[in-house]
Amino acid sequence: MGFQVNLPGWRRAVNCLCGVETQKANQNTNTSRPVIDPQQEAIKASEFIKEDPTWSKYVLSLICVIANVYFLTANHLIIYILY
Repeated sequence: MGFQVNLPGWRRAVNCLCGVETQKANQNTNTSRPVIDPQQEAIKASEFIKEDPTWSKYVLSLICVIANVYFLTANHLIIYILY
């Protein structure tokens, strides 16, 4: 178990909200990362990029609806202002 760091209360609250550890790490803690082959690292990173096509279709449809509402509203405002 580490020792509590002497910080002001507001700083401990911000650290808690941000998920920052407020205790000192033990001296015998191993913080080195294992060496990963670049190809394995690329495969691991690509797993986060894969998207569900259904989700992409819904997001694209939502963007189109929002854009249409925005442009229709803008056109009505321009017509109202001009006339």
